[in-house]
Amino acid sequence: MNEFEVRLEGRRRLQIAGPMTLSTAPDWRQRLQAATDAAGDMEVDLSGVSVIDASAIQSLVCLRQRARDSARRLRLLAPSTCVYEALDFCHLSEFFEIPRASRP
Repeated sequence: MNEFEVRLEGRRRLQIAGPMTLSTAPDWRQRLQAATDAAGDMEVDLSGVSVIDASAIQSLVCLRQRARDSARRLRLLAPSTCVYEALDFCHLSEFFEIPRASRP
């Protein structure tokens, strides 16, 4: 796996690995937008994210709002410890649907 890798699996499941920061934003934001444009519910696997910053959190919040506005679900799967801690610090860990089994 590269330092930063995004894969769409079946146009509904997105896997992000590596840093989710402002400097890598052009890579993963485009993939998040493509996932948003696809029909159906979305799952984002964040298990391989090594670092996350406010720009990435903002993008995830926007993604969740777009999913909700179109009556779709967004699930964050297996967030890495740094992702979960950042979401929890921002009081967003309950804002997102994160299956209990996926939490660190």
